[in-house]
Amino acid sequence: MDAIRADVQQRVFAAARRWIDLDSAIGGEEAPARRVAGWQLEMAFGHVTFMALVRREVLSIFHSVYAFVAQSYRAFSALWPTGREGLENYLGLMVLLESRWTREWAPIVHSSDASLHSYGVAEACFEPATVAEMGRVSEL
Repeated sequence: MDAIRADVQQRVFAAARRWIDLDSAIGGEEAPARRVAGWQLEMAFGHVTFMALVRREVLSIFHSVYAFVAQSYRAFSALWPTGREGLENYLGLMVLLESRWTREWAPIVHSSDASLHSYGVAEACFEPATVAEMGRVSEL
């Protein structure tokens, strides 16, 4: 799989090829006028979401993209400026999509989510041993 790479330093990060793919999809001067259906964006967005799972807090920037997909699912229209901004912000954040496996567990835990109706980020503090125990629970 070329979306995520791992290296000998025990870190996981987004592959460089994905930066190029996303940049070409949302970049360029003609992009604001480009018309897209929500279902098309939803398909591409699956790859974006997969890569963002390395740093889940990044997922909180996609509220407008979710809303655009829902409203324009079967109709072709220009992506809203706020949706485009969210994707451009993600493109800028991709360099930070790295997770080192050798880091110690931090006591501060963040949770973020976005939906068609809202979005939010929460923060809490726990003992590092508790964070480690919960962090190792498989989500499958």
